[in-house]
Amino acid sequence: MLTSYVTPYKVAIVALIILYCENEVPASHRIELMSRILPFVDGDAVLDGDIHDLEKLVEGIPARYGSLYQLLLERLWQIRCLDDLDSFVSSTDSYTRGSEDGEVAKIKPSSILGTYFRKCFLAFDELSFHRVSQLWDAYQAFLEPSRHQIPDQFLPVPTRSPLAESTDRISGIELPKSLMNSNNNNNNKNNVSMVSEQNLSSVMEGYAKDPANGQTNDDVKKVLDSLNSLSEKELLPPPVHYVKYLYASKECDYETAFECLHRYYDYAMDNRGRTDYQYALFSLAKLQAEFGAHNEALKAAQEAISVARENYDVDCLTRILAWVYSILSKNPSLQPPESLASKEQIAHFLRTKSGEVSLVLQAQSYLDHAQSAMVSSEPLVEVFESIVKSYHTTLKSDSRSKPNELNLVQAKLWSRLGVGPLATLFLSSATPGVVRARHFLIQGKPLLAIEALNSCKHKLLQEDQKQWLPAYTLLQCEIALSQHQLVDARRLVRQLMSLSWIDADTAEEANMCQIRLYMLSGEESLAAQTISFRLQSTIDRGMDVSYQIRYLLLQIRLLCNTGAPSRALSLAIRALLLAEKASLVVLALEALVLLASILTHMNYKNDALDLLDWAMPRILETDNAQLIDEAYKTLTAAGHVPS
Repeated sequence: MLTSYVTPYKVAIVALIILYCENEVPASHRIELMSRILPFVDGDAVLDGDIHDLEKLVEGIPARYGSLYQLLLERLWQIRCLDDLDSFVSSTDSYTRGSEDGEVAKIKPSSILGTYFRKCFLAFDELSFHRVSQLWDAYQAFLEPSRHQIPDQFLPVPTRSPLAESTDRISGIELPKSLMNSNNNNNNKNNVSMVSEQNLSSVMEGYAKDPANGQTNDDVKKVLDSLNSLSEKELLPPPVHYVKYLYASKECDYETAFECLHRYYDYAMDNRGRTDYQYALFSLAKLQAEFGAHNEALKAAQEAISVARENYDVDCLTRILAWVYSILSKNPSLQPPESLASKEQIAHFLRTKSGEVSLVLQAQSYLDHAQSAMVSSEPLVEVFESIVKSYHTTLKSDSRSKPNELNLVQAKLWSRLGVGPLATLFLSSATPGVVRARHFLIQGKPLLAIEALNSCKHKLLQEDQKQWLPAYTLLQCEIALSQHQLVDARRLVRQLMSLSWIDADTAEEANMCQIRLYMLSGEESLAAQTISFRLQSTIDRGMDVSYQIRYLLLQIRLLCNTGAPSRALSLAIRALLLAEKASLVVLALEALVLLASILTHMNYKNDALDLLDWAMPRILETDNAQLIDEAYKTLTAAGHVPS
């Protein structure tokens, strides 16, 4: 059940503080005890516990005579009825006031402990009789597990009704010992638990503001599960509904997510009005994006930005713009609404202003700029500068999640530069298996990619299955194509194309698998049409230039297979120049190997050998298995002299 503030655990903390004030704790342990108590009395960011948590709280701290925990239990078991509980809580007021004889108060009213005593006293004084009865039931249930640890003289004498006593006298039957030791408690009372609404709101609100700190926070999840047993008549604090929305969204339970989000803002808006409206719209935008309704999500974000500006909420405005930028980066085909600035202007705003709101946001803005610079073929100096700035800001912010993201970006950068071992070094064991699998796939090592995916399968949440399933299907398709299992490859390509939630990168990989399938099946005209369409589409949508080069390389292979190497020559030079300009070393070397193959077909074998002789050291550095295999085959063909 929920209570406004006072709970059995808080009563126990009050008793512990009283023992502290009565000098029952040796001087050598007083500071240690106070350091353990303070989190429960200074603020509301800690939830109450049970009797076992209380035992852990005072573990290792002695009393002046014996065990502090034993002394505390004796003091708590002396509260034998509801009147004793009322007298005990009322006595806290005397500790913050001096006596009439001029004795100084043991606790200053303005101190942290004095404030805590006052809050407990006022909260208990405001309870209705029904709530006080519930508190007493919860208090009995709270102490019950410690019954065997207390001498019999401290246990309350069981109370009997006059009718029961009369019946015993008449019948002369002795009552069973189990009834005599029942302490007037039944099984229902032993299951009573009580949660402070004020503490619950504070904990949940803190988690709602920054859920990334805990990622999958087991403690919060445990609290949510325990709240499910509360009566429907209990009105949960609004932050609880918001945290339930976060978990429902993570588990892809969108119906529950919508319901919890609606409840949260239905309750919260009554108290806060339009000052919180931007957060409601922002949450709605994120939920719609989870559905894949990105256009509707951007419209909700646009309205949220307008309200945030109206309320001068710079913090919320910056967070919304950071989210909008990430959505636009992941989906290049999307265009920001007309009322919003361009993507570049949003990025500039985040780099200059996000530091005033959050160092984590500023670090993310530098990281986003580094990735954008890579995609748009900007100078490498700018990419490295943004990565260093992000790393420096991350160290200042002491963030737990950003270093992993930094490693991913650096792995991507070194992979594009053709330094395969260094890229692998940045992909530590903490890196998600899906990301490591994609890296191994780019290196031409599909079996290692499958192993990476299988290693993380049992750890995945339902939310992560949306990433894992397309990646696994794509890898299976790559293996089927490399082994010329066309029937399996065709089935897997259809599966990939039918998935509605795949990201832009996976969609492009699926398109390339489809083109390779057409080429292996002898459908050259269909492959040529698809390549032409996809190549133009990537240019129009402003996709990563690497995709343009890869489509060009597929077109070169198609022309070589159809006996038109002279037409492929100009395309190979074009792909080489594009890759060199974008610092895509692996793709440049692949274009170079194709150029050598074309020269070999045109009987310019000496020129082909010169190219390969110059490129082989760099090719071996890439650690790309497919590229190395193809280079050796081309080298063999160029060096072969027919008899």
